[in-house]
Amino acid sequence: RDELVAAAAGERRDDRQDLRLDHDVVVCVHEDPPLGVAPLAAHTCMVKTFLLLLFSLYGFQLASQVLVSAEVQRGDTRYARWTALRVVRLGVIVAATVVGLLWFGQGAIMRALAVDPTVAVEFAKLVPPTAVMLLIYGVTWSLDGVVYGLGDYVWAAKCSILAALSAVVSMLFFARSASGVWWSLNVMVVMRAVAVVHRVFFRSTSPLVVPRTNAASTM
Repeated sequence: RDELVAAAAGERRDDRQDLRLDHDVVVCVHEDPPLGVAPLAAHTCMVKTFLLLLFSLYGFQLASQVLVSAEVQRGDTRYARWTALRVVRLGVIVAATVVGLLWFGQGAIMRALAVDPTVAVEFAKLVPPTAVMLLIYGVTWSLDGVVYGLGDYVWAAKCSILAALSAVVSMLFFARSASGVWWSLNVMVVMRAVAVVHRVFFRSTSPLVVPRTNAASTM
């Protein structure tokens, strides 16, 4: 009987050791997630946040498309140019407000979307390139509406394709992290912004370009 009791006690000790071992393995797996999970989660959270904030600028694109198109058809190009500039100005103001919300509210955003502190750290790395992109979109989306109002759909499509290709090339050669991908997307946004500003206000075929006689008289 003593031998049976000793054997049973030994089995219980072995079971407790197995439970401790299993617990240690579970804890180890929980504390050391696979490489790349946190950046991917942060990227997903930033995409949701970016799209939510970006669509606050969509109204400026629609407004500039309708207003500028109507004014150009009436032949009032001077007022159309004033409207385009005013829409861009308001778009930049709203974009700057949105960037401030993202920059100073990133902690609240992460508490709403994720609870893992490692994801929050990776999310913070994506805030600077996203903020720059949103600010530039204040100009780009406003003038995209002007381009659509003027009927330059083919040019807009070609410009978007070339800018997207440049961003892809930048990702292939320079992006080594999630933040690198977002900075590469900024290459596309900057190229589109420069191209659309030139197309609307400086290209000779644009009805919104400042006539040379008026420009000389104002100097």
